[in-house]
Amino acid sequence: MVGYTLLERGPRGIRLTADGEAFYPRAVKILSETTSLLAAGQGDSGAWLPRVQRLLDGGMTRSPEALLRDTERLLVGIFEGVSAPAAIANPADRALVAVNEAFCEAVRRDRGELIGGNGSPALWSTLGVGDGFWEALGESGVARTPAGVEARRIDLSGRPVALVRLLPGGEPEFESLAA
Repeated sequence: MVGYTLLERGPRGIRLTADGEAFYPRAVKILSETTSLLAAGQGDSGAWLPRVQRLLDGGMTRSPEALLRDTERLLVGIFEGVSAPAAIANPADRALVAVNEAFCEAVRRDRGELIGGNGSPALWSTLGVGDGFWEALGESGVARTPAGVEARRIDLSGRPVALVRLLPGGEPEFESLAA
């Protein structure tokens, strides 16, 4: 899921690989930043998060590997299950890193056409996302277009990532993107 092996099974059980050891603190930070982001954007409705953490913990001592594996599954499920069009982009090169199915449907493109930057310039142009959008995101951590594209910046391991949403009622026409 993250592009490299995190766990290794050996005769003494499962252990983190070097990549896993490097990723685990980032995963913890992601959860912390997600908690902060959700709490900031949702007021007091972030009160559910401790209950989810208790569910993952299960009231018992679990290995970091097991918690990481379960947390990854939970985050993938949430991202894929969100009915609002959502994407993750790299602000440095403006390439899309991940998109959910609702995003693909909204822009009338297959995931393969969008991921990795090949379709990103045409998509951002159609969405009315230009240099000012990315500059605002870098300066304030939030950017929004009149067409209803919103992005929030979070830092993962010291690198910025843009969480992009297409807001309800703000989605532009995607006739020019249809194949």
